[in-house]
Amino acid sequence: MARLPRRPRISGRAGYTLVEVVIAVLLTSIMVTSVFSVALTSKQGGGKMDRRLIASQAGKQVSGSLRNFVTGCSCNATTGACSAVSCTIQGPTPRGGVASWYLNDPANNVNDSRGDVWALAAGLHTITGTGVLPAWFLAAPYNANVQYTVDNSVVVNGRPVPQVTLNVVWTEP
Repeated sequence: MARLPRRPRISGRAGYTLVEVVIAVLLTSIMVTSVFSVALTSKQGGGKMDRRLIASQAGKQVSGSLRNFVTGCSCNATTGACSAVSCTIQGPTPRGGVASWYLNDPANNVNDSRGDVWALAAGLHTITGTGVLPAWFLAAPYNANVQYTVDNSVVVNGRPVPQVTLNVVWTEP
C-alpha cells in the first residue's frame, strides 16, 4: 500500500489572531452604528417635515378663511356687526348678522378660543379642532393650534384695515 507524502509542518498556527478578530469586530460595529444613526436621523427628520407641512396647510386654510372676511362693507371692527344688509348674508356661517363673520364653527369642528366673535376682531385668536388640524397633532405630545393676532389700528379712507399675523404652534417632543 502506497503512503501519501507528509506535508511539512507550518511553524505558526493557521487562523486569525485575537487582535485581528477584535479589530474586525470593532470596525464592523462602527459601520453598523453609523448606518443605524443615519437611518434614525432620516426617520426623525421626515416626521418633523411632515408636521411642518401639516402646519403650513393649516395656516393657509385659516389665512384663506380670513381673506374671505375682508370686505368692502362697513362692519364694526370690534363686534363684527354689519350695518349693510348685504354684509350679513355673505358670511360663511351667518347667525343673525351680529358676529356672523367668525371662524368658530362647532358643526365643522373649528373652535376659536374667543367664541362667536368677529374673526377679524382685534387681539389674539387661538384656533383648534379637527376641522383645522388632525386629531393626533392636536393631542399630546404636540398640542398644536393655530394662533393669529389682528391689529385694526391701521385706517385707510376712514376704514380700519386688519393686519393679521398668523402662526401655527406646537411642541416638538
